[in-house]
Amino acid sequence: MRLPILVCVLILGLFSQAEARIKIPIPWGTDQEIHKIQPLIIPDAEDDSPYLGYVTETTYVLWIFGLSIENQGYAIGEGLESENRGSLLNAELLSQFQTEGIIPNTIPSSPSLSFLDILKGYSFWWTLLLLVGLGVWIGRKHA
Repeated sequence: MRLPILVCVLILGLFSQAEARIKIPIPWGTDQEIHKIQPLIIPDAEDDSPYLGYVTETTYVLWIFGLSIENQGYAIGEGLESENRGSLLNAELLSQFQTEGIIPNTIPSSPSLSFLDILKGYSFWWTLLLLVGLGVWIGRKHA
């Protein structure tokens, strides 16, 4: 019974103004990442390795636990995928690149998140669910 109460207190602590009152920094922030879909051949491009990708923005707590993930749309990435350099494509540019044959016409209007993106982006909630389930299971086992 103590584990669910402890989990609730931790959640309330994370989302309260505890950081401001007691001056304990809770590390959290956002991170944008470009995920490569396929390489592109762009005539007269300065960069030798452009690729089509999609951008996600993940909100983290404690540097590793994802609270939420948002799909920002398609992007043209530059350089290595790990460098996360590139620019978002608006609908006008996307349609222009499709007309020019740089990007295939078969791609959906909005990219979808992969299973791993969803798993990583909501890892805080998956971990919380696992801990509460484990606490209930252990509580029933000892009861």
